[in-house]
Amino acid sequence: MAAAARSLGGQRGVTRAKAAVPWCDGRHQTPGETLTAHIFRSLGYAFTPQFEVARQERPGRVFHADFRIHDSFVLVEFDGKVKYDPGSNPDAARANFDEKLREDELRRLGYVVVRLTRADLARPALVRARIEAALADSRRLTG
Repeated sequence: MAAAARSLGGQRGVTRAKAAVPWCDGRHQTPGETLTAHIFRSLGYAFTPQFEVARQERPGRVFHADFRIHDSFVLVEFDGKVKYDPGSNPDAARANFDEKLREDELRRLGYVVVRLTRADLARPALVRARIEAALADSRRLTG
């Protein structure tokens, strides 16, 4: 993408395209995760997408959280509607149950999990409040 933006030379809009290139990250698995990353950047948060968490209850296996806020035990998950909608996903009930078990284990490992939806992302102040509350909870838990 960087090479493509450079090849456009002095074309109209190329400056903005070049500025966006560092934000293009193949680790974002959905448009919702890409939007979440954009909101985090606009709020000043440093984060790691697709953060790997070693499982304690099943050694050798890992979870991938959508995001981890740097220097914290705060994980953020973007919840798209399709995954949990029985009309769109025949395995929605199983997905919901599996997600609960996964989150329970993450909490036992000391992580605080924040779940965000697309509607939440339209309210950056709400996102900030949830992240800040989770960071405070994390500091209390980890001492």
